Amino acid sequence: RKDDLMRWARKYQFPFRVPEAFPIKTSRALRGAIAMRSWNQEQAFIDAIFAAYWEQGDGSIGDYARLRQIAATLGVNPDEFEIAAESGPVRAELIDSTNKALQRGVFGVPSIGIENDIYWGKDRMEFVEDHLARL
Repeated sequence: RKDDLMRWARKYQFPFRVPEAFPIKTSRALRGAIAMRSWNQEQAFIDAIFAAYWEQGDGSIGDYARLRQIAATLGVNPDEFEIAAESGPVRAELIDSTNKALQRGVFGVPSIGIENDIYWGKDRMEFVEDHLARL
C-alpha cells in the first residue's frame, strides 16, 4: 500500500510522507473544519490539516493540541475554536453530513459525488473529469 501511494505521489509530483499514525480518529478534525466556517477559514483549515498529515506525516492532527495550533496560525483564538468544534450544533452537523453521505452510498475516501453518480478512488479521477466536462 505504501509503495502504491508513493507511485501516485511521484506520478503527479506532489509532496507525500506516510503519516506517523495511520489510520487516526478524524472526528475532531472534521468538527474543526465545520467550526472554522464561522471564521471563513474552513478551506484554509482543511488545506493545513491535509498538508500536516499527508505532506509532513504529522499523525497528531486528531488531537486538539495540534488542531488548536492550526487554528491559531489562521488567526482564530484556539479556545474559541475548540469550544465551537465541541458544540452541539457542530456535532449535530457532522452526524447529519455523515448520515447523508451513507444514504447516498459513500463508503470510502475519496468519494466524489456528481449529480446522481458516486466515483470512488483516486484512480477514478479521469471519470470525474469526463463527467464534469459533460455538465
